[in-house]
This record gives sequence, structure tokens and C-alpha cells, in this order.
Amino acid sequence: RGGIARPRWEVELFSADVYSYLTATEGQRVWGPRLQVFSKPEGGLFPSLTPLLLAGLGVVGSLRALWKGSSSQGPSAAATRQRRWWRRPALALTLLVAAASLLAVIVIVAGAANEISSWLPGLRMRRLGRPLLALTCSLLGVAALSPRARALARGLGHSHLSFYAAGLLLAFWLSLGPTVTSLGQPLPGASLYLWLYEHVPGYGSLRVPARFAMLVTLFLSVLGGLGALEIVRRCRRAGLLLSAVGLVFLLESTAAPIVLNDVWREFNLKKPPGRVLVGSEAPAIYRAVQTLPVEAVLVEFPFGSSPYELRYMFYSTQHGRRLSNGYSGALPASYLERRTALGAVLGEPDRAWSALASSGATHVIVHERAWRRGKGKKVTAWLDRHGARRLAASDDDILFALPR
Repeated sequence: RGGIARPRWEVELFSADVYSYLTATEGQRVWGPRLQVFSKPEGGLFPSLTPLLLAGLGVVGSLRALWKGSSSQGPSAAATRQRRWWRRPALALTLLVAAASLLAVIVIVAGAANEISSWLPGLRMRRLGRPLLALTCSLLGVAALSPRARALARGLGHSHLSFYAAGLLLAFWLSLGPTVTSLGQPLPGASLYLWLYEHVPGYGSLRVPARFAMLVTLFLSVLGGLGALEIVRRCRRAGLLLSAVGLVFLLESTAAPIVLNDVWREFNLKKPPGRVLVGSEAPAIYRAVQTLPVEAVLVEFPFGSSPYELRYMFYSTQHGRRLSNGYSGALPASYLERRTALGAVLGEPDRAWSALASSGATHVIVHERAWRRGKGKKVTAWLDRHGARRLAASDDDILFALPR
């Protein structure tokens, strides 16, 4: 509805690279200094080694169980012997094509195609389309030639493994954005996100495809749970071992301290509270806001400072009244105009009042202690002079009703 569209260059800037998943965020104590393969914005996506190992164990264990289960659904031994003489060579060749196609896909995605082509000048591997098509056709051929492979495919179709592995691969693919890159080099024709960006409403408004990595992590954690289940099934002291694994994961994945920005200084403000609070611990002034009519529209001062704006947005989920403050990855023109005027309330009070009067707001909160050297009291005095009526006060937070 807001007509927000992201230019492709901006979306590509905040897309993941294939090697972002082998690049740790710098705050990670163990991997941050050691694993900086390809740094870029939003590109520290390495999930730590422990979940990868657990997920690998879960995949292997699930496939092993499905393969064993498929033997009871395949043909009888006599029937297998009768058909083996002509089926085995064709099946072996089809499996070889599948393995070669999979290897080609891995080489291209890993960004090693140029090196391979330099060693073997007659071999060109640039685009993923042909290897993926060959892999799909060869796997279909394996299923056609092997009853046991068909039984395995049926088992996979009903398994947790296939659902979460497919979800992980899809989320990984989408996180790479409209131009898939590997070590910064584009892989032509490899993007699913580009089609969505051009044809599906909403995708053109998304700024950071790399955040699909949150879904990658979600699906990886479930596969890691399958790995933990394998340990439970095969280890007598599984509880002790899994406790140790969990401790190792916490040690290797911890990112601390988290660096905070200091943009509250731009309006000569104090550092905002370090925590947001819920329930009875929330600032008391918001309980007064909850008594306002449902059609009330709120403005909070200081206006326009990101760390404060984020807190106002959080507390609006508790008091439920409409709010003029706040932003996301997009800044509507109307908000930018108000931020310029209301952010300078102490320097240009007349301009700020015109902006406030035209904003549609019915009520105002002033957080006096947010300003340095007691300047917040000047904002409340400014509202008093313009006829605003005080409704409630708590801990230097004052709620006003604006004159109609």
C-alpha cells in the first residue's frame, strides 16, 4: 500500500553469498577471528560447527534407516537375480551420471568452475541449468531402474528428513538474493529470488534476503535434533554426551559483547534504558495510555532518534494505540518530514508545533529524562504554552492531550 520498492542493487547488497555460510559474525568469540572467508553486509551466517555435525549425523542416520526399510519393500531375491544381468550396467551408468552431475553442481556453486576449466580447457561449467537437469533426469532414471530406489523415494516422501532438508535448501537458495554469487562472482541463471522479485508482489519491497538464513538455521536445528536422536538410540550415556555437546555449542557460538550504536547522541540525548520491560514492569505512563480512546493517535518525544523510536514501537504492542513514531527498513516521506521538524523541537519550536498540529496526533508523551541537562522540561513547557492538557505523569514521563 505504501508503494515501497527496493532497487535491485540494494537487494543484492544485502543478499548472502554462498560463502557467507562459511563466514562467522565478528562477535563470535571462537569463529569470528578465524573464519572470515568472504565478508559482506549481513554476511556472517556461519551457524557454528556443532549443529552442522549433528545435522550431518541426523541425515546419515535417517537415510540409513530408510535404506534398510526399503529392502523389505523391494523385489524378492529371486526376481532380483532374474533381472540383474541387464539392469545392473544401466543402473551403474545412471548412478555415475547422477554422481557426475552432483559434482558439477557443487563445483559451480563453490565457485571453482573457473579453476576446473583452466585445468581442463575443453570442459566449460558456467551455468547451473544443465547440471541440475542432468541430475534430475539421472535420479529419475535410477528410480525407474531400481525398485529399491523407488521404495527409498517413497520413504523419503513421507519422512521428516525430506521436508526439513528441502526447506533448508530452499531457504538457503532464497537467501542468495536476485543475483547468486560465490566469493563475489555471479553464477548466471542460478537465482530463484530474481523471479520472485520480478513477478510476486511484496518481494520487491524486501531489502535483506540474507535474513532467510533464520529459516536455514531453523531447519538445520531440526536436522540437528535428528542427529541428537541418533545419539540417544546408539549411546548408553546419551544424556551426558548431549549435555557436553550443548555446552560446546554454547561456547563456540556465543557472540558477546553485542556492540550497540550510539545514535541517541544526535539530538543531545542520554543513552536510552538498556532493557524493554513487559507486564507490570513496563513504564507506568503506558498504563495511562491504555485508558485513552481507541481512536487516539500518540506522538512521543524525543522524536526521531532510532534507539528511542524502537522502544516506542515495542511498547505500542502493549498499549494498543496508534503511534506516529517508528520506522522499519523503509521511511515514508511523511515520517521523514515529521522527524526533521519534531526532532528539532528545542531549536525550532514554531516549526515543530506546525508539524505536530498537522500530524493527526491527539496525545503526546514527553520523556523528560531522555534529554541531557534537564532540557526535557523545556519540551513540556512548550506544550503547556500551546494549550496541551496534562493527563498523567510518572517517573518524568508526562502524558498530554493536545488541544482540538
